[in-house]
Amino acid sequence: MNAEKTRNDTRRAEEAELLSPNRTPRAVRKKPNQGLMRLLRAAMLLMGGMILVFGLLLIVLPIFKVSQVEVAGNSFYTAEQLAEASGIEVGDELLAVDMQDAVNRILKACPNVAKVSIGVSFPFGITITVEERTDVMYTEYNGKHISLDRSFRVLEMIDSGETRFSPFLYVQLPKIASVSVGGKIVFADAAADLTYVGTLLDFLKEKELLADVTEVDFSERFSVSYTLQGRCRVELGSVSALDTKLLLVNEILNSKGGIDAAYAVIDVSDTQKPTYRVVDASELSDFSAFIAV
Repeated sequence: MNAEKTRNDTRRAEEAELLSPNRTPRAVRKKPNQGLMRLLRAAMLLMGGMILVFGLLLIVLPIFKVSQVEVAGNSFYTAEQLAEASGIEVGDELLAVDMQDAVNRILKACPNVAKVSIGVSFPFGITITVEERTDVMYTEYNGKHISLDRSFRVLEMIDSGETRFSPFLYVQLPKIASVSVGGKIVFADAAADLTYVGTLLDFLKEKELLADVTEVDFSERFSVSYTLQGRCRVELGSVSALDTKLLLVNEILNSKGGIDAAYAVIDVSDTQKPTYRVVDASELSDFSAFIAV
């Protein structure tokens, strides 16, 4: 009886509390923000993936080693020289190779290279492709041979006894005051107009003769000459009327049996009175002293 009375009293008290205006409402539980939860899950998955990839790289990276270094496009420099200049060696970690640094190394160590590209060849090889300069010449100064480009910038300097520059065109230039590797030649006459050098070289290239020219004497502006195949010197005088002078040279060579017929000098400085003369060995050294170097 007492228990039932107690339950009734408790129920009546709860009902009175619910009806009371001073009742404190119970806190309502909010649902979690679903968008935020999705974002957190995605971030956790991303971090887990990054950790997994990083761990795999630590395991796999040492497996990718450079297996070989190949070189293409070279003629003046050997493949060994270019590979050594790049700093890339067989056994280096492939993914750690700094391609741009290797390009810069080659351009610095091999000044006769105009362009370099480096790529990965299947499966783990490195291919270095170079484009060498086609406008390189060389001359002699103070017992040294110096290679230079069309702007008279000095590329390299070697002892005159070396033969590395022999594939290049030998030129005699106006009197030189000083040279420095990487800088332009300083001529004794700083105000000298040397545009005639480019004029003749462009003409010979246009006429597809440059490959047969072994020497050009630019030492005097109005006494320019070039030598064909080390056998025939063509004296132009100035670089004017070049088409007419070339026509005369071809006519004379055809009438004399060609370049191989004899060592000779053709003078077309006066287009009205061109001359041809055969020279002996003693005169040959006057204009071909550097051909065999």
